[in-house]
Amino acid sequence: IIGWDLSETLEVSNVIPLIEKAKHSRHISKPLIMHSDRGSQFMSEAYNQVTANMTLSYSKKAYPWDNACIESFHALIKREWINWF
Repeated sequence: IIGWDLSETLEVSNVIPLIEKAKHSRHISKPLIMHSDRGSQFMSEAYNQVTANMTLSYSKKAYPWDNACIESFHALIKREWINWF
């Protein structure tokens, strides 16, 4: 995980700055694989534009086990951070 953010919405405008920041901070020169679920923000045209030089990988539809490590991360964030407040 290079970057993450919490938001009250699923808008792609929350994702684009994170991708741009990660690209700049990592000085990326090799091909990348960007893995995500099939949320509306990750299927949008704006997302496709910002990840144009990356190979996109998506979890299978309605199959959270395909992305178990990130689902575990989300559970940890919810348990340790969100529920704290």
